[in-house]
Amino acid sequence: MSIDRFILKKLDNCREEHTRANLLELFRIRIEKAQNKERGVKKVIAKYFK
Repeated sequence: MSIDRFILKKLDNCREEHTRANLLELFRIRIEKAQNKERGVKKVIAKYFK
């Protein structure tokens, strides 16, 4: 199971507010990292196909 699916599964079952907030923050960070990585790849591709 991927870490993203694990986080989503835990969020679905979690009722403790502090833990939910931490899981949401972790998921937000993972999304931002993926977006930044994707932007970097697009820049490299654009550089080679000008």
